[in-house]
Amino acid sequence: MLLLSDRPAAAQAVEYFSQPAFAAAAGTPTVANFDGLSACNNCLASINSSVAGLGITITQTAAAGVNVVQNTGSPYGTNFVTAANINSGPNAISSSIYTNGADDSADSFDFVFASPVSAAGLFTGNLGNMNNTFTTTVSFLDANGATLASEVLDQQHAGVISGPFVGTTPWDRRVFYGITSTTPIKTIRVVNVANDGDGITIDDVQFAAVPTTVQPASAFRVDDVTGNQVTLRWTPPAVGPAPTGYLVEGGVTPGTTLGAIQVGPVPYLSFAAPSGSFFVRVKSLDGGLVSAASNEVPLHVNVPVAPSAPGSLTGVANGSQLALSWKLTHGGGEPTDVILDVAGAAVTSLRLGPVESFTFPAVPPGSYTFSVRAANAAGTSASSATSSLTFPTGCTGAPATPANFLFFRVGRTVYLLWDPPASGGAPTAYQLNVTGAFTGTVPVGNARSLSAPVPGGSYSVSVTALNPCGASAPTAVQTIVVP
Repeated sequence: MLLLSDRPAAAQAVEYFSQPAFAAAAGTPTVANFDGLSACNNCLASINSSVAGLGITITQTAAAGVNVVQNTGSPYGTNFVTAANINSGPNAISSSIYTNGADDSADSFDFVFASPVSAAGLFTGNLGNMNNTFTTTVSFLDANGATLASEVLDQQHAGVISGPFVGTTPWDRRVFYGITSTTPIKTIRVVNVANDGDGITIDDVQFAAVPTTVQPASAFRVDDVTGNQVTLRWTPPAVGPAPTGYLVEGGVTPGTTLGAIQVGPVPYLSFAAPSGSFFVRVKSLDGGLVSAASNEVPLHVNVPVAPSAPGSLTGVANGSQLALSWKLTHGGGEPTDVILDVAGAAVTSLRLGPVESFTFPAVPPGSYTFSVRAANAAGTSASSATSSLTFPTGCTGAPATPANFLFFRVGRTVYLLWDPPASGGAPTAYQLNVTGAFTGTVPVGNARSLSAPVPGGSYSVSVTALNPCGASAPTAVQTIVVP
């Protein structure tokens, strides 16, 4: 059993550009939708009255008045307002806060929470002008005014913001942006630059109170099984007190506990498990307090169960060269082989062994669809998702950012783990970016884990995925101190 002695530096804030994902992390957020308001001009006092009971105060520091627009009866035009508004309230009426920033020094809204919250977000529309020359910035601040997270939202930043266009002009664009934070959020600040011929439309300000008790972990999973050696990973709770440790429980039937292992505050456990089939889960600890259980997953150790389908299949083509990447999953038995299925200009299946990547230097011309299956003596999994590529071609895309990066230490040995990205071009190598007691880049080939003894000091590390087309954005930096 590996007992973990040092906590990784968790991200202070987690960003969400999907409202359903935000709501899942925040619980059931309170929503200020403004739909009870009638259309009005220069009516900030009325707007504040409508949300006072929710514990929000809205301030506007620029010269322009704050208005309410609806998708009917608006001086700005029905089509424009229908597109710019975000939702439909009673009787298909949707109201939004709006300012016209065409001729003022700048639009600037502060949404100030009476009591700091652990999760906050909003929809913004009407971003930038028709040519997307200018931008809108949304920031989340703590009680001291320090920035917890901030993004520039506009069409030029589509790699960050993926909200859809609505209507026929770019100024109808709208997106959701929210965060969960272990440091309480006091203010959402929305700033649109001056004299851009456009304003900001804001709707559905959402927030959740700071939990006072430790919350359950999420995304609990079996990360690896090799013989009797099992690795479990999970995602720490996004809100509430930081866990001081975790309790991993397991039994032979769902919800039962045959045994338990307590570990420190690192969301990772590697241990020698007995042979058999089990159901396992994890609970967060805060001193003597114990959270509800995470999701429960099956664990099969040295038993005849077919494997689960591989995940995160990505591909990249560069001329006639092919590279594929995927992650073996462990919802079933231990995979002992991988089958690569090829369709299109050629149809074949190749046995590769229990690997998680594949390269081929000279693919014949044509269009191909690739998928992978895991296999063992008990059977074969379903197919992964597919990756379709045409050869020869220019380089088809750099990788996305690696997933689930974790950096921790045991004594003076540091451990790093990450998963391949689930989208973008297939990574063919990874690179560690290090600052602190050592500064430099460390190429690690196609490995997805690394451990090494290091001298004492502070180390800040991120991971970048590489392929012939370029490099991904790095993961968030994590920092540990080695005594």
